[in-house]
Amino acid sequence: MSSVNVEIMDPVTATGRYLLHPKMHLPESELPPLLPSMAIEGLPPMRQSMYLPEAEKLVMTYVERWQIVSLDSFFLLGLSLTGFIHSGVISVDRLVAMAILYGILFVLDDLFIDSPNDILLGQYGIAPSIRNSPDQIKEYLDKVLNEIFGQKSKPLPSSANPVEMIFWEVGHDIQRLSNAEWFNTFVEGINEWFQASISSHADIVSGHNLCVQDLKSYSRMRAGNFGGTFIQLLQEFASECYLTEEMRSLPFMLEAKSAATMHMAFVNDIYSYHKESMQEENPRNLITVLMESEEKTFVQAVHAAIGLANLHARTILDLELKTSNSAVQRHLQGLKELIAGQLYYSTVQKRYRHPDSFFPELRDVIASPPVASHSTNGESPGQALLTYNALAGVPLPIGQTVRVPGP
Repeated sequence: MSSVNVEIMDPVTATGRYLLHPKMHLPESELPPLLPSMAIEGLPPMRQSMYLPEAEKLVMTYVERWQIVSLDSFFLLGLSLTGFIHSGVISVDRLVAMAILYGILFVLDDLFIDSPNDILLGQYGIAPSIRNSPDQIKEYLDKVLNEIFGQKSKPLPSSANPVEMIFWEVGHDIQRLSNAEWFNTFVEGINEWFQASISSHADIVSGHNLCVQDLKSYSRMRAGNFGGTFIQLLQEFASECYLTEEMRSLPFMLEAKSAATMHMAFVNDIYSYHKESMQEENPRNLITVLMESEEKTFVQAVHAAIGLANLHARTILDLELKTSNSAVQRHLQGLKELIAGQLYYSTVQKRYRHPDSFFPELRDVIASPPVASHSTNGESPGQALLTYNALAGVPLPIGQTVRVPGP
């Protein structure tokens, strides 16, 4: 057998990346800058909730009760997300409740779908056997999300594990701060999300891959498994401005809801491309689907993905011009804040950064931006974020009056 000389390529170089995937076809000078390309005219400026400093203290106090490794990172991730996408939240207790909910949902997503780990499952008191099949996961999560989070298990059984106890407590808090009709709709929305997530997961692990055949099938799957319904319901909760079910069901509002969901899903896909496709080898990513189903190069797929995200953002901006109803206008403003906040959150979060990222602006791996005054080395939160963005290469600082120019 003849020997073969193998040249080890640096994955950060264009040549190294090309070997990882023959369709990359960099140079990276052809890649569009992510934030300026998607911060289109009409979207709100970067902004974080004014309650973040107080909320961080409360969240960390809550985390200390459980003494679970990595729980703080999940909950701070949830707090960072909440502070951006629900920046107009009207009180600290609502901010904390949403942060804990997003944090524990991040936990479930990683435990059962993205990064399964038997040791971590054990720390949360969950039997690893539950992960043996999508049907078992579905059965367990139906109990957790519908019965426990939905406040149908009262009192909570003494045998409840930490995940179940956290879900029960945050469900109790959200129910207390809302109303019965909205809360029941919200629980249904959370259930829809995880049912769709498990279905898409089952499609992949079975080898069928029906949800990634083309853009149409992928978009249909992503509309369900991103969680746009419950996230937009949380925007109502954040502002305490609840829509009636009749208003939510209007074609006009359904179009806005769909556009917001798809924008957030596609922005998430763009920023998490390296994490999902390169690290987790997960085919459920818009850029990957465009490359495989439409035979686009990486650069072409990125341009197309950004174009699709912007198309959905412009749908919301166009709808805003077509209504004079104050309640609808207020809701559409909330959707704009939601999609803009997720874009800015994705830009600064270290979760989406990696030294080998194909996107130059996502290669700097530094600490995520501070969320409270006591973690800013004496600087005000605003000044600390200015410093953070300068280090991270983010084009403009985060602040209530800053606008990012479009492409």
